[in-house]
Amino acid sequence: GPVSRSQFITVLNGRAAVVDVPPVRIRTIFSIDSNTFVALATGRTTAEKTAAYWSATGDKELALRIAQNLNMMI
Repeated sequence: GPVSRSQFITVLNGRAAVVDVPPVRIRTIFSIDSNTFVALATGRTTAEKTAAYWSATGDKELALRIAQNLNMMI
């Protein structure tokens, strides 16, 4: 079933890093369900095809780039 989790991520020395406390300036809040996350992370679909299943506030261009780059090698 669905998994609920919140993570704060910031950029340190040009690399993304998970942090315990949200940054002072939040550029975007990106929300995605766990099934869509897995589909994007494993390359089974694209950010554009799943746009109805994730949302963003703030910098929507940054959120789109996040969704487009979730594909990772596991």
